Amino acid sequence: MSKKKLSKGKIVLIVLAALVVLFVIAIAATPTDTDTTTAADTTVSDTTQAVPAREDAVGKSDKNCDDYFDGKAVPMSIHNDVTGNWRVCTLATTKSGFEEYALDYVNRYFETGESNEVHWIVNFTNKTTTSVTNLGGVLNVTTYEYVNKEELDAKAIGGGMVLSTYLVYTDNGDIVKAED
Repeated sequence: MSKKKLSKGKIVLIVLAALVVLFVIAIAATPTDTDTTTAADTTVSDTTQAVPAREDAVGKSDKNCDDYFDGKAVPMSIHNDVTGNWRVCTLATTKSGFEEYALDYVNRYFETGESNEVHWIVNFTNKTTTSVTNLGGVLNVTTYEYVNKEELDAKAIGGGMVLSTYLVYTDNGDIVKAED
């Protein structure tokens, strides 16, 4: 029997073909994003379908907060904050109803899951200031009438008249109007 020698070109071609086949197999075997979700990766908004809606719910907190802030949310420290846990975000938009965006905002911008943070959303166009606090399973979203320059001082912020208070349940995003 005679032995045929493979040329270098044929060897390179066979190796490249084998690599392409391995690459295709690896891609086919890679799980999709939905296959790799673990309990640790699941946010509150991912679990909103598991809990039935509350009878007194007036809506859902299921909107993307980037839409409210036009992708420009920047929580900053507030002067004279003695707790170190207060943040303020300022914007100018005609959008209202921050409670519909609150759950996504908390998931993105609260530094910890603890209930000691207070975030203030100052809307210069609507002349409102909204506070968001995590009460452990429920977000308190209270909107106040804006007081000139209150965003500059923790001692002044939230000094306007209360316009509305909503509770947002973190288990399913239900929004319930708080009792007056």
